[in-house]
Amino acid sequence: MSPSLKGVAQNLGCLVSGSSFIALGILGVAIHVWTIIIAYSVSGLVSAILALIFPVLAELYWSLRVLVMVGTVLNLYCISLLVYLGLWISLVAHLLGVFKN
Repeated sequence: MSPSLKGVAQNLGCLVSGSSFIALGILGVAIHVWTIIIAYSVSGLVSAILALIFPVLAELYWSLRVLVMVGTVLNLYCISLLVYLGLWISLVAHLLGVFKN
């Protein structure tokens, strides 16, 4: 790979990493608020407070609960959680150098 293409690839990698951090932050807050709303509307205030205190556990629990209620993973909440997980995996893989030549 020529030096100029290597620089472009490196800059593109930095752009992807920076964009992923921004997307993870925004999507993470949105999913967490959405989880609290689901917990409150299905089970009440105590569940919403627990979801607020334990974000990752609450998102796992409520994703399974929504999956059972709806009967399919093809709903907006579960799909957004899968996209969020995919962003995390791709960012960690990039930071660990999995995609380096």
